[in-house]
Amino acid sequence: MNTKHGLPSLDTTRGACGVGALVDLNGAKTHRLVEDGLRILCNLDHRGARGAEEKTGDGAGMLLQKPHEFFHAQIPSLGDFDSYGVGQLFLPKDQWKQIALKKLIKAVCREAACRLVAWRDVPTDNTDLGRTALRSEPAVMQMFVE
Repeated sequence: MNTKHGLPSLDTTRGACGVGALVDLNGAKTHRLVEDGLRILCNLDHRGARGAEEKTGDGAGMLLQKPHEFFHAQIPSLGDFDSYGVGQLFLPKDQWKQIALKKLIKAVCREAACRLVAWRDVPTDNTDLGRTALRSEPAVMQMFVE
């Protein structure tokens, strides 16, 4: 780690092929960063694995700051920005498997002295997925812990 600048040393770092990173050095949250991030994803299209189906690949995404105002509007019981964490989960679509996994997650939270505040189903749009991807498509959920 290059401690002078807090960035990975390029002479020793070789991982993260096909990764882009954007930040505002003043910490500003701007839509421009999201637009630029989407442009990076489009420019890295050649890095994504594809199967025999044109519409099935290995996926890509963006990691963003926690949208506290949005989450608080969805789940009013959430505390202040720094008082909770969000877990992004990919669960089986089978309802009984979800119930079992949620019980296990709740027990793990209890053991870790965390309180599971809420679950949120993340809306998804699978209209452009290929047949293979549709067969293994997970339920996307978020868990909120304090």
